[in-house]
Amino acid sequence: RVRGDCASICDSIGNLLMYCGSPNQDIWRPPGPPYIYDDGFMLNRYNNIISNGDSLKCNLGYQEMIITPNPGNSNQFYVFTAGVLSSPLPMGFFYNIVDLSLNNDSGYVIQKNIPLASFQVGDGVAAVKHGNGRDWWVLFRPWDSNVPNNTFYLYLATPQGLSGPFIQNVGTSVSLGGSYRRNEFSKDGSTLFTSSSTGLLEYYDFDRCTGELSNFKRIWIDQLAVIAGLAVSPNSRFAYCFTGNALYQYDMELDTTIHIDDYDGFADPEGTVLAATFYQAQLAPNGKIYACASNGVRYLHVINNPNEAGL
Repeated sequence: RVRGDCASICDSIGNLLMYCGSPNQDIWRPPGPPYIYDDGFMLNRYNNIISNGDSLKCNLGYQEMIITPNPGNSNQFYVFTAGVLSSPLPMGFFYNIVDLSLNNDSGYVIQKNIPLASFQVGDGVAAVKHGNGRDWWVLFRPWDSNVPNNTFYLYLATPQGLSGPFIQNVGTSVSLGGSYRRNEFSKDGSTLFTSSSTGLLEYYDFDRCTGELSNFKRIWIDQLAVIAGLAVSPNSRFAYCFTGNALYQYDMELDTTIHIDDYDGFADPEGTVLAATFYQAQLAPNGKIYACASNGVRYLHVINNPNEAGL
């Protein structure tokens, strides 16, 4: 079990290439020395820890890991990790480079825990492909009392390496009394959605060529709930907000929010009975949206037709 901090990447036809995560205190992990909160790890498609792929700088949070291809080498991938908590836990933003062709195709981490920022980073690291179809933008929001809440940091991965940070201040700088839990790009990359622990949804137009954010808009979804899960429909029109006990659909075209569903009380009967509430969500290649439940539940929720408005 991990608390949101996990990522995976597959090839173009869906074959698993690698995945990674950071542990909670009760997680099973492959045999090895005792671990602490910043002991994230990478695993290859054979479910083995990649050589030099342990002790990643990260800590418990939500969407604090993401993997992108290295535009300069088809065998290599960037693994970005964030630390939202303060000392003695890791704090900042880091990158790692893994080459999956090394070590008899089992992979080797050739660069590890390279710092890009030293302040507290907010939950919700996101990536989207550049308009040129090759490079990658990586985005996060600081969570630091010395930095305005409307600040975005972007880095650009190109064949020449990483460049940035490109810093923007967009929208209104208002203290929300909580963190931004998710940053999610629409499938076409034209819109960035963010959600917070105070029931807030925001979205921005995004230029995939310049990296510019613009046309900020704020919507209160449920001021009494944490939006832990956020996913965008394939047609980029609807944002789905999962708040544990409820699911909402926001319609960008009509600027309306609909309460779609409530948690029905179902619990996973295997072992300790655990509630199958609404938690983190992801748009899948088949056009459906899948959401997990918290606390290690084995069941998934599914939205079969996320392009449709209403119930």
